[in-house]
Amino acid sequence: MKGLFLIDLETVPADLPFRAGRIDIPARVPAPDPPASMRRAETIAKWRAERGNAKHRDAYLRESLSPYRCRIAAAAILCADGSGQTIRIAHRDGESAGVMLGRIATALREERAQAIAHWGGFDRGVLRGQLASAGTSEDSRRYLRWLLDVSSHQGRPWYLRCADVSVWSTARMHDRSGWSLAEVASALGLGAKTGVASDAVASAWVHGDAAGIANRAAEDVRLTAQICAADGILGPLADWYSRI
Repeated sequence: MKGLFLIDLETVPADLPFRAGRIDIPARVPAPDPPASMRRAETIAKWRAERGNAKHRDAYLRESLSPYRCRIAAAAILCADGSGQTIRIAHRDGESAGVMLGRIATALREERAQAIAHWGGFDRGVLRGQLASAGTSEDSRRYLRWLLDVSSHQGRPWYLRCADVSVWSTARMHDRSGWSLAEVASALGLGAKTGVASDAVASAWVHGDAAGIANRAAEDVRLTAQICAADGILGPLADWYSRI
């Protein structure tokens, strides 16, 4: 499947500073209210200390899941059949979100990517959401728009050159414990993921571990390629690609 590449993106909140040393929650993020049943000041203070502060932090970090409120911390690219080397793209000190997006576009162009695939619908949404980032060349934007081109099929949006491989996973359909990448990989006996955990990406970011985040993205595309091979996804994926 020459020209078809798997991609994985790791993201953090857009205004979370790199190498900040700690995660400070911006004032614009409202603190959660205590349960209405709480009246006493000491009870409310205890709730904030034990649960409220964690909820406040979680609310901020969830912005990394919004295509328009996040920035890309790292990316990885791998040929869909698992062949070749995994390309890691890690954030550089002082680099803007737009420049990072441009480097991802450049890497895909250098590999002559004609289509991209990913696990779940998150990655393509982030790429589309980041297209307006300052610092991305118009040439890179044009190429990414071409990869992310959307048509209409029976009244629904349809990505012409971008596929979510999870929809073809039979392991996902039969394993009721969940259908995240890690859960499906475990169901297929492919082993657990290692390295920077999903909930630790923001912490790695503020401590300057851009390489560790990129390694996590690389592991995700490797697992996606293994799932495609083990779960019979390569056949329908190749069929889809041949019709582009």
